[in-house]
Amino acid sequence: MGQYIGNRQFVRVALSVLTDKNLIVASSSVMSKALHAALFGYLGEQFKKTLIDPLDRPASLKNTYNRILSFLIGTFFNEASEEIAKGCAISMKEILENVFPEYLEPEGYEQLNLVFLKPLLDVLRGTGQNKNAVSAASFCLRYLVQHFILTRPEMITMKFGEKFAKLAIKRQIIQNNYIEILRDLMRHKN
Repeated sequence: MGQYIGNRQFVRVALSVLTDKNLIVASSSVMSKALHAALFGYLGEQFKKTLIDPLDRPASLKNTYNRILSFLIGTFFNEASEEIAKGCAISMKEILENVFPEYLEPEGYEQLNLVFLKPLLDVLRGTGQNKNAVSAASFCLRYLVQHFILTRPEMITMKFGEKFAKLAIKRQIIQNNYIEILRDLMRHKN
């Protein structure tokens, strides 16, 4: 794949194949769907700052990630499977680390929140909450928060934790992974 790094046309082909909903048939196994979801992270790992879809207007890393995230949420968050949610979470983490590493620096926190956390929190804020979507969003958030605790503990501030606690109280979120996020945050601060 190395010879294709930086080739926007190859990025376009890879993304068009991975976002083709016709490739995901109802009879696909959980593991094949989980692998499919995780492949976006592999693209991020390989292409890094060149993961730009030339069809996006304007073509940018953020617009390409937004398209990937929309696909993941729209396609895989309706599945009742933590394995599939884990595939989505792996992709988000790999894209964050490899395509947007500046978001992991203190001055990039607002962008991290806007691009990576807010869309997942919006799933939890949604009306008529889809149980599977809430479960998948909670799993992805927990995966990211655990990654931050292990690799960037300075990011875990009181303000960071309050956002999760306030949402849990306001929306009465009782999903297991979301509760574990709160526990992880409390354990980290102690």
